[in-house]
Amino acid sequence: MVGYRVHYYVFTDLPDEVPTVALGEGRQLTVIKTASSNRWQEISLRRMEMIEKLIEDEVINKAEYIFSLDVDSKFYAHWGAESLGDLVGALHSWFFGKSREQFTYERRPESQAFIPLDEGDYYYGGAVIGGRPDKVLKLVKTCRMQLDVDRANKIKAVWQEESHLNKYFLYNKHTKVFSQSTRCFHDDQVVRSDCVGGYVQFDCDNITVATTFFALGKYVRFLKDLLESAEQHFMVGYRVHYYVFTDLPDEVPTVALGEGRQLTVIKTASSNRWQEISLRRMEMIEKLIEDEVINKAEYIFSLDVDSKFYAHWGAESLGDLVGALHSWFFGKSREQFTYERRPESQAFIPLDEGDYYYGGAVIGGRPDKVLKLVKTCRMQLDVDRANKIKAVWQEESHLNKYFLYNKPTKVLSPEYLWDDQQAKLSFMKVVRFSRVAKNNTEMGVSALFTHTENQ
Repeated sequence: MVGYRVHYYVFTDLPDEVPTVALGEGRQLTVIKTASSNRWQEISLRRMEMIEKLIEDEVINKAEYIFSLDVDSKFYAHWGAESLGDLVGALHSWFFGKSREQFTYERRPESQAFIPLDEGDYYYGGAVIGGRPDKVLKLVKTCRMQLDVDRANKIKAVWQEESHLNKYFLYNKHTKVFSQSTRCFHDDQVVRSDCVGGYVQFDCDNITVATTFFALGKYVRFLKDLLESAEQHFMVGYRVHYYVFTDLPDEVPTVALGEGRQLTVIKTASSNRWQEISLRRMEMIEKLIEDEVINKAEYIFSLDVDSKFYAHWGAESLGDLVGALHSWFFGKSREQFTYERRPESQAFIPLDEGDYYYGGAVIGGRPDKVLKLVKTCRMQLDVDRANKIKAVWQEESHLNKYFLYNKPTKVLSPEYLWDDQQAKLSFMKVVRFSRVAKNNTEMGVSALFTHTENQ
């Protein structure tokens, strides 16, 4: 949370041994003396109670968000605003990719933390909980009360507060989940939102999601499957306004749309070169936001048309500025990312910089935030064109440069940007949105443009 105001609260029975650490501007530390205990079980029982009291007495009126993190831990890389949400949980690294049967839930019905054998989705770690103070207060108060009942009944859940936390998250879904995906054991937390309907509490009646597709030339053939699958899976229950940019408006298929959903076709000039389409895409999104979306929608996504929805994509994906990890580079090292490495280009990223490689097939967020993104990328593309240089992956290269210095507030895992030509990773439970397999030669896409398909 570099650049944000942070108030650390350290609970300890040894206040005199708390080290002096230089704190940045707007950051402070408060030491709270607590009773000693040599038993982690007792500490675990008291932790929920102490967080509850801290929120009620102080945090509820002084902070917008709160995290409780285990002290025997260390930060290795950026942890920023992408981690913020109403209620935040983290997948336990040791159980990531395991089946429900392997989760060490509390299985004894006598405990308040009991979870039946046929229930449960993930196993959450007790080392990280967070969110809005009122949401976290409800969580810790519920867990504390259940711990009290267990104590009165002389039973201890197998993993104490962690067992009760898992019970709480099973029936009170968090709005943001951190996965312990390949790079996240030691790097940024990637938002992996495995969700069901009602997962995030938004008022459907007050949210419109604008969504753009670019279907030029032969790409118009992908619209039918894309739109039909979107009606099944994309922001179901919310108002959605599809904007289809195409040079073949008469070939846009008729698809039955649900209540509160509409489609607008915008005729554009033809082009046989994907490079030219790429250059113009940012400009057209910029104009659309300025002319219409800024006053008519709360969020906007721009999605590649040669794609299809396969599972639920809902409010968990909404954020101020949203990016998606490129599936072909997921888990790869920085050295393998195909950033633009020529200093002459405005998309240039030095060899020793960069955290993730983002796919250009999915961008989204609040209209004003996306407007700033596309305008910046469009201007940089214009400078490159004037200097007669093309970034290696055009708009995607400029997008990665933008996200490097303007961090997205939400990062979607490759569940939201897969490729049908890729084998599904063993730990992935679902593919939500994926690029469909196609004949690139027939579609007029160069072999170079499909650089990731053979990685």
